[in-house]
Amino acid sequence: MTIREQIEHARQQEFLTVEQAALLTQYHPYSLYRLIAQGKIAVLRIGRSVRIPRSAIRPIRAQHP
Repeated sequence: MTIREQIEHARQQEFLTVEQAALLTQYHPYSLYRLIAQGKIAVLRIGRSVRIPRSAIRPIRAQHP
């Protein structure tokens, strides 16, 4: 799957993986994990998996045009 296809797929999801959110926000995944650890991004944890609601990344995208 190309990067363009990955981004399009991520745009269609309600909950995103950290990697998908990184593609959409242009943040490095480690930066997103750090923001999650600081409590600045709300997440859904399912076992060891982390999912970020689409609504939680909108403020991040606004800060990083």
